[in-house]
Amino acid sequence: MRHFLAVLLLVCCIGATIVEGEVYSADSLFPISGVVLKAAGPTSLQMLLDEGNYSMGLPPGEYEISAYYYDGDSLKYYFKETVFVSGEKMQYDLILFPPGEFEEIVPFVTYEVEEIPQGQVIDDSALQIIAGTIILLFFLFGFVLYYFIFNKKTDEAVAGMKGLSRPAEPRGELDDEEKGVLKILKTSEGMSTQKELRGIMKCTDTKMSLLVSSLEARGLVKRIKKGRENIVKLI
Repeated sequence: MRHFLAVLLLVCCIGATIVEGEVYSADSLFPISGVVLKAAGPTSLQMLLDEGNYSMGLPPGEYEISAYYYDGDSLKYYFKETVFVSGEKMQYDLILFPPGEFEEIVPFVTYEVEEIPQGQVIDDSALQIIAGTIILLFFLFGFVLYYFIFNKKTDEAVAGMKGLSRPAEPRGELDDEEKGVLKILKTSEGMSTQKELRGIMKCTDTKMSLLVSSLEARGLVKRIKKGRENIVKLI
């Protein structure tokens, strides 16, 4: 029976979403290590991060992600948010705040946890494993059926469908506005909020979002969500 469940667990993990990202402190916005990371939802996971980043495999669904950083026995930084996990790969960076900035009472969580290898999923019960395996096999069957029935369509025919467009690739050279954003970031210790950039550039929110997206596609900046605001950081 144990061997059977182990095989089912392995099959279920194949369909998991890879969730990864970096863990920052709100004070400096630099990656921090020694963080206790927990994920609770369709499956449960807890790990101790040796470095300022993480990677874990989770079946799709809604999860409560929480993280704790201790200075000795005192909780220094804290994070908690509900996230919907989907797709094959998901980038999700965490910004940890001092616990005093949260209205709720933060519980004590021991940081002397058994470290779980990154990507390993702990299922709550054998029923979840069996149910996940059945769902996975159902989608695999649907994918194979779709492939053999509809694979005759060429890429040109699909690209010519009404309303279908390919994402625009970044242009070869930076324009003056993009150069202006990079110049502001360089004079602001490498980071600034998107709202501050918009005020300095005197442009609309939509225009600034397009500029940041273009620079992000070129690998020049990175956008980090902090509450309702976006932090734009030079790479």
